[in-house]
Amino acid sequence: MKTNPDHSLYNNVWVLGETTDGHIADVTLELIGIGRALADKKKSRLACVFCLENRNLVPAELSGSSADIIIVAENDDFKNFCEEEMSQAVHCLIREFRPEIFLSGATSRGRALAPRIAVLAETGLTADCTGLDIDLNSGLLFQTRPAFGGNLIATIKTENARPQMATVRPGVFIKPADVKKTEKEIIIRQFRSACGQGKIIISRSEISAADNRLKDAHFIIAGGRGVKNKEGFDLLKKLADTVGGAVGATRAAVDLGWIPCSHQIGQTGHTVRPRVYIACGISGQVQHIAGIQGASLIIAINKDPEAPLMKMADLACTGDLYDILPELIEKIKNCR
Repeated sequence: MKTNPDHSLYNNVWVLGETTDGHIADVTLELIGIGRALADKKKSRLACVFCLENRNLVPAELSGSSADIIIVAENDDFKNFCEEEMSQAVHCLIREFRPEIFLSGATSRGRALAPRIAVLAETGLTADCTGLDIDLNSGLLFQTRPAFGGNLIATIKTENARPQMATVRPGVFIKPADVKKTEKEIIIRQFRSACGQGKIIISRSEISAADNRLKDAHFIIAGGRGVKNKEGFDLLKKLADTVGGAVGATRAAVDLGWIPCSHQIGQTGHTVRPRVYIACGISGQVQHIAGIQGASLIIAINKDPEAPLMKMADLACTGDLYDILPELIEKIKNCR
């Protein structure tokens, strides 16, 4: 790893942009929000970097963001996800423009690209951060993340190498409101590498829609080991359908095979911010709590009144979920 570069040569905060169906991904907007705060503290500029097959595919929503610069690595073959070539293109941009801070979403794409970029740039990478801030004394990026299974919170800094790199899971930071549309500086760099040379795409499959349902849901009904079996999640789904919500789960329920991993919430799953989170039969391990701290209202249903989640919930219901949920469903239906 490189040590002691001339830090005065590195400036600005970069966000690695992602798009979904031609629109800017929510995690990118969330990172632009925190990136703006970091850039303001550093008195520097904020750039959003995209790997696209065509510069015209830059999302229109960026005009209403707080980014100052839009940088596009353009390659006709980038319509297919080519992690090696994309990471090499981004590394070329890093060598040319020398950003001080580089942020990426901890998504499937971000997790594929960020480590490769860090290796090419010979710098460190802090994954799955839950907090980012600037140390006003040293000017370094403080990167906060859970450690040792969530039992400790570690604050990490990259003193020597540049850029300082971090990934952040979707939902950790709040998506900022649009700002007044402003003219952005646009930088285009074309790359002509043979993307995917020597590779054959055998098949493609769609990711479960549960990811988006959890991300956007105002109501989430989640189950843990206390649901007891796979069939128990049918009752949770019935309540979710009644309120127009989504079904979530703990890692324990997923590991037991009761529900697909796309529904997992927590440190190794999704981070969610619903208006109402109803936890059914969930004890409340710290790994799960890490994924629901953004919920506006937490309701816990558990037979054990001493369960950790029962103590932190806004409303705790001591009892059998198989007695409480059917009655709750009927009352909601009768109120309509």
